[in-house]
Amino acid sequence: MSSTTEQFGELKNNKGGTGEINIRSNPSLTASAVQKPVGTRVKILEKKQPGDGFTWYKVSYDNTKSGWVRDDVIKVLPPQTSQKPDADDTRLYFETDKRQVRVYQTGTTLYMNVYNKQTNKTDISGVSATKLPKDTKGWEGYLAIKDGRTYRALFIRRGETQLQITNSSDAKDIEPKETGFAAKGVEYQLVA
Repeated sequence: MSSTTEQFGELKNNKGGTGEINIRSNPSLTASAVQKPVGTRVKILEKKQPGDGFTWYKVSYDNTKSGWVRDDVIKVLPPQTSQKPDADDTRLYFETDKRQVRVYQTGTTLYMNVYNKQTNKTDISGVSATKLPKDTKGWEGYLAIKDGRTYRALFIRRGETQLQITNSSDAKDIEPKETGFAAKGVEYQLVA
């Protein structure tokens, strides 16, 4: 396991209230801008003081886009240290159009992380997981439960992957099943 510290912020209105905040292409009040609503969570990539009286933060938003905001329109959140699994700890990793799924092992305990690429937020992180037995169709998988939702990361070794999110109380799908791609991991790579 390796530890990384990440810094996040939340866009705020410098006059209070709601509205849209400018994220600029450069750290300058005259640079072109896109607008994002107050409350948008962003990842802080860099901090700069170009001499205009403001501190500017380069931020990442919408998964892959970046831009600059002034210090008066961002609430800097406390740094978060996260445990990231090394490649050897990863039992199963895959992506869907909407999410990234990772199952990893520390000692004898399995954990699952699910990151939502559309909202730029973590659905679950470091949640205890259980290995599921192989079913009659060849699917194996892992199961994690948090906040009334059941997350099932399913795979056929060296074949397909799938994510299912259901309501924990009645096992009804909360969201459509998501087909995976870019699968890897120690368990996934084993020959059946």
